[in-house]
Amino acid sequence: MTRPRLHLDLPVLCLLACFLLLLTGSSSCHERGPESSAEAAPDQPESSTDAAQETPAEVADSGEASKALGQQVRFRGRAGNGKLAAAVVGEEFLVYCLDRSSWPDELVGQEVVVQGILEYTEEFIAQTAPDGAISQGTEGGVFILRTSELLEAAR
Repeated sequence: MTRPRLHLDLPVLCLLACFLLLLTGSSSCHERGPESSAEAAPDQPESSTDAAQETPAEVADSGEASKALGQQVRFRGRAGNGKLAAAVVGEEFLVYCLDRSSWPDELVGQEVVVQGILEYTEEFIAQTAPDGAISQGTEGGVFILRTSELLEAAR
């Protein structure tokens, strides 16, 4: 009897990425959740001309992402579609683009660069009902861009 091949689609990869994130960086993410992002840089001026002249930092791992919460960032990875929203899957973690339900078919699997204000949220965690039923949702907190701008796409 042959064993079935393991098929890893995007939702499974997303769960694996979240699990790895929890194993490697969950303490820093929980310490700097959405409620603390506004406190991250109280001494910075709020001049719109300063913000317009600065190029957003590109984040590549969960440590950089945790330090950049509440800030305009760029994130590079492969476009993928999850149940929650369109996602950009990097080497170490992923970011959901909540303003996009999915990527166009021609972008799925392609390298993209998105930009937006980075948040970490636990609002999409799966819930367990009193009867034990588990709702759909994420296994833990996730990085999100509520509004994203597609800057680059390999076609």
